[in-house]
Amino acid sequence: MARDSITVTTTVRAGVLPTLNTPVAANDAQVANATGRVVVVFVNGMGAVSAQATAVTIQQVADPYGRIQNDAAFTVPINVVGMFGPFSPLLYNQTDGTVQIDYDAVSPNARVFALQLSGG
Repeated sequence: MARDSITVTTTVRAGVLPTLNTPVAANDAQVANATGRVVVVFVNGMGAVSAQATAVTIQQVADPYGRIQNDAAFTVPINVVGMFGPFSPLLYNQTDGTVQIDYDAVSPNARVFALQLSGG
C-alpha cells in the first residue's frame, strides 16, 4: 500500500497555518525532505481525549560510512504534541527524497503536519 504524503508548509517570520493531515496507521506516511530542514509534528489529541499513545518511528537509511542504523522512535502520550527532526538527508532520505514515518496505532483525533524551516 502507498504511504500517505504529509503536506509540507514553509515557515515565514510572520507565521504560518500548516495543513493538518490525518494519520492512518495502516498506511503510515512519508514527507518530502529535499533540504534537510523539515520537522514533523504529531499532535495526539486535538482538543479531545485521545484513545491511546502512539509510537512514531522515523526510518533511517543505511549510513554510507558504515554506522549502525538507528531509527528515531518516540511514543507520543495522550494529549501531547511530539516533534521530530530536522532530518539529515544522508541519514533519513529514501531514494525518492522522502523520509518514511511509521505509526503503531493512531487515534481518530490525532493530526500530523510538517514544517520546512526557512533560513534566517
